[in-house]
Amino acid sequence: MNSEEQILYEQLKAGNESAYGILYRNHYAILCHFANFYLHDRFSAESVVEDVIYHLWENRESLNITKSIRSYLVMAVRNKWIPEVGYTTPEPDRWQKAAKAATEALDAAQTAGYELYNLNGDPSKNYQLIFMDNTAANKETLFARMGTSSADGESISSCDQYNNPNGYGGWGGNCPLQELVDAYEVVKDGVASKFDWNNPEEKANPYANRDPRFYATILYDGAKWMTRNVETYFDVDNNGTIIGGGKDTKFGNDSWNASPTGYNMKKFMDEGYALNSWNFCARNWIHLRMAELYLNKAEALYHIGDEEGAREALKPVRQRAGMPAVTATGADLLGAIKNERRIEFAFEEHRYFDVRRWKEAPKYFGSTVHAITIKKYPDGKKTYEVDKLRSDVGGDRKWDDKMYWLPIPKSEMDKNPNLVQNPGYNK
Repeated sequence: MNSEEQILYEQLKAGNESAYGILYRNHYAILCHFANFYLHDRFSAESVVEDVIYHLWENRESLNITKSIRSYLVMAVRNKWIPEVGYTTPEPDRWQKAAKAATEALDAAQTAGYELYNLNGDPSKNYQLIFMDNTAANKETLFARMGTSSADGESISSCDQYNNPNGYGGWGGNCPLQELVDAYEVVKDGVASKFDWNNPEEKANPYANRDPRFYATILYDGAKWMTRNVETYFDVDNNGTIIGGGKDTKFGNDSWNASPTGYNMKKFMDEGYALNSWNFCARNWIHLRMAELYLNKAEALYHIGDEEGAREALKPVRQRAGMPAVTATGADLLGAIKNERRIEFAFEEHRYFDVRRWKEAPKYFGSTVHAITIKKYPDGKKTYEVDKLRSDVGGDRKWDDKMYWLPIPKSEMDKNPNLVQNPGYNK
């Protein structure tokens, strides 16, 4: 901010009412115009701006404005109106309706004979088979696109070639981030807890004792896959300098297909596929399954204050996965519900929408993401280092709140001059 604005800022923090009046006169009109552009309601826009400016005054002693006052106010106004843009007719009982619908859907599915897939005694293998079993025995699937063995990309058949590690002859397509790996809980003595890199025992052996779904979803260094164990470690000398690497690194076959994160995807994958044969097994792409009905119910019940009901709705899904019941309450329970969706539906195209409807996109989609570097020393000892994912493969993620919506294509805008472009896309 310039010197004049700096003086105004300091006077404002000191409680000078004249400074508050100047700020109001200098910024009120332009902020109202800005808010009205998105809200299309002058009264609502004025209310938002008045609330923002008054809140600034009420909290003046704790202000920390490093750029211009106007930039600060514009951001505050934008953050204020974002929650108001969505449902145009607010309904206080919307979560109540959601809980009722989720309960009715689950009851109807169970009455019709649908149930969680539970045909294998090994929780990890059982979870893996949900997405491989396209027979009538799979009573978890409620709605799916039928797959074939075609090599023409029908459904998910060709994912085996696209996603296998490079050392096996695959193309290393979908590479899980360290953030997802860290989201899988550790289970010790029947108690689940968050994985912690600050725990020396967990850091030394980060893939031990994890949620069984981890072993069915992620190919990590040392994981048994096909005829050998995955090798994403780098050989180093006694000084820690990289001198080579495992078969599934850039030192293996087709280095350009090596995973930049140190992980590959296992979920949906056929372990019996012969790489480069293009002879695939048929699998369905599941759009809706029983687990979603349980987790939808859990989230809705939480928001109407029925925490016990929410925990009970979580229980069947976690029990099927070999995980202990959730005992958390309050905000921790909501966090557990959200993480359960992240784990249970990994790579099933839920996360994109979940994070947006929770309005948590800046937290997850607007920050640097991470990879793992595993170093294998001459004595065979391995160390694990979390590093920033390279920016050239999307490590530095940027978020703009306009991305809560998609832009209306210009071709559609040209057809109808009455259309109003979604917020933020008129620049």
